[in-house]
Amino acid sequence: MVAIETGLSNGHSEIDSSEREEGIPFDGRDWRLGQSEMFRQLQFLERWKEFWKTLELLTAIDIQ
Repeated sequence: MVAIETGLSNGHSEIDSSEREEGIPFDGRDWRLGQSEMFRQLQFLERWKEFWKTLELLTAIDIQ
């Protein structure tokens, strides 16, 4: 099955309702866009965790 995808003025895509999965509410947005945004935020959080680990190590070295 080929989904018809169109760009909307708000930057989101729309998929044909025939592509939607049963039991999942369909709001007209492509769920893959949400997955991409979550992945980007997860990468951002991982970088912050690394930053804090480095800061803790540097602080421990300064105290000694």
